Amino acid sequence: TSNFLTSNATNGDMSIQVDSDPNTDFSVGDKVYLGNGIVLGKIASLNDTDPESITFEKAITKFVPSGAALYTSNPLPRVFASNDKSNRIILELVIMSR
Repeated sequence: TSNFLTSNATNGDMSIQVDSDPNTDFSVGDKVYLGNGIVLGKIASLNDTDPESITFEKAITKFVPSGAALYTSNPLPRVFASNDKSNRIILELVIMSR
């Protein structure tokens, strides 16, 4: 996404300011994620007038620094989401007689 926080968000904030129109990246009801996979909350409303902002259904419970990127889905890779060769675990059992 292209939306970033313009100022710090702290525990208890219901809304956050973003650097561009949130309607282009988000919709009411979307969950908002940080780059580390933490969910900030579910969107209750979007404001596209200056200053642009996102309001959540519940207060956020994390400190978020200004400049943090916001996402509509978890940006972390899902390790077992595919059958890619690098995602496979191979277990070999060797039974030796004594």
